[in-house]
Amino acid sequence: DGDGITDKKDKCPDLPGMSELVGCPDSDGDAISDLADQSPNKPGLKSMGGCPDTDGDGFSDLNDPCPNKAGTN
Repeated sequence: DGDGITDKKDKCPDLPGMSELVGCPDSDGDAISDLADQSPNKPGLKSMGGCPDTDGDGFSDLNDPCPNKAGTN
């Protein structure tokens, strides 16, 4: 893929990526590889699998029925 990481060590050998992410891309720039990111196109938190928590209630937007309004469960 031309990213300078040998295919043997590259977890994404068909996609150019960063050495810090073992050769995988990070489309949203949140330092979580797209391979491990549950929300690869929106920057998120590592503790939430790469998904954002827009309302800060501790539930990732992916699993939050009201992602713009803080709730308790």
